[in-house]
Amino acid sequence: MPTGVYKRTKSAWNKGHKTVHSFICQTCNQEFFSERTKAKFCKRSCIRTDTQFKKGQKPLYAFSKGIIPWNKGKRELVRRICPTCKKEFSFVLTGKGSKKRGQKFCSVACNRSDTQFKKGHTLKLRILHSEVTKKKLSELVKERTAAGKHNFVKGHQFGFKKGSVPWNKDKDFGSTEYLAKRISWLTLYREWRLSVKEKDGFKCTNCGGKNNLNVDHYPVSLAELIRKYKIKNPQETKKRREFWDIKNGRMLCVSCHKQTPTYGKNFVRKV
Repeated sequence: MPTGVYKRTKSAWNKGHKTVHSFICQTCNQEFFSERTKAKFCKRSCIRTDTQFKKGQKPLYAFSKGIIPWNKGKRELVRRICPTCKKEFSFVLTGKGSKKRGQKFCSVACNRSDTQFKKGHTLKLRILHSEVTKKKLSELVKERTAAGKHNFVKGHQFGFKKGSVPWNKDKDFGSTEYLAKRISWLTLYREWRLSVKEKDGFKCTNCGGKNNLNVDHYPVSLAELIRKYKIKNPQETKKRREFWDIKNGRMLCVSCHKQTPTYGKNFVRKV
């Protein structure tokens, strides 16, 4: 066995033993035991009884009658200059009419005029550098251009040109493949569903049940209507009366609805 390494053959004599200390509670004056080395109270109720204010008891550090506190009526005043109107304004941090320390604008109008987009305003597609940094960048660009190590295209302009059509114009990216589900979110669909429920008397037309009811498009299913009119956006269904015809709807319970051939196929993918 190497020197300096102690190999234990038997368990320690104090293994499993806990040291318990005895104390006297300062509130009820009863003896109690604890594993802690310092303890004043035997239970939580004694702590609350000892620390809370008692009727008729004078506080330890009481204010003398007639003495006015040094901070009475004083509120911290902060002065700032509005970045929009360039006027000085002030506000307090506590009390009535207080504002946060990070207040920058004097009013809501100045905040909106500073943050909202202005007509004729051009976007700054550059970082404001110092004159020394501009010279260094200019020299660096010239060196890379002479060596052919650059990605600049001569005559290239940033931003949209007047008359150009954006690539994403009139394109729908809101989960187009689940048209039927998105159609059910329309207010017109909810009104149609309520009308069908009132027509069928709020009960299943197959078994007569009144629990777990669903509204189904029948005899022409919703999937067939979407394929028929080539619907690509839920808003297009508002112009088609056949989608909202009460006669093309019935009420079924969940168990009866699962037995229909169109159940589970109403989530029509993009056609």
